[in-house]
Amino acid sequence: MEDFDMVEEKAEFPDAMSGNQVSFRDPSQDFRRPVPESRSEYFRLGRRGLVSESKLRYRVVTSELETLKTKFQNSENQRLEPEFADRWQQREAEAERARMEDEMKRDWISQMEDLQQRVQDVEAEREREKESSQSVQRFSRPVN
Repeated sequence: MEDFDMVEEKAEFPDAMSGNQVSFRDPSQDFRRPVPESRSEYFRLGRRGLVSESKLRYRVVTSELETLKTKFQNSENQRLEPEFADRWQQREAEAERARMEDEMKRDWISQMEDLQQRVQDVEAEREREKESSQSVQRFSRPVN
């Protein structure tokens, strides 16, 4: 019964004499919000209300989203910072090891070159001594 009363209060009937519509609305409703004059105005007001409500909701959701993004980024930074520091230390240690290996390799190559030069010098000295000993033997033989 209440539903019927509400429909009856909002119903509009054309006035046969004047061509105007007679409204059975509660006059106190006029102070709450403006009553639309036509169906298109009713939809326009409804759309405007939805648009303003959706804009407000968009702002709220956007600010909440930004807050969540910031919190997520902060928590991810806190979570990843120790891991990054460990990786950085590992890379520095690897770089130091590689530098030391390169330095050791250069020293080894230098020592090998020095040793090869000494071997060549010793072989050349031996060859000279051999030649000199052969020449001494040639000249020191008695002639028959």
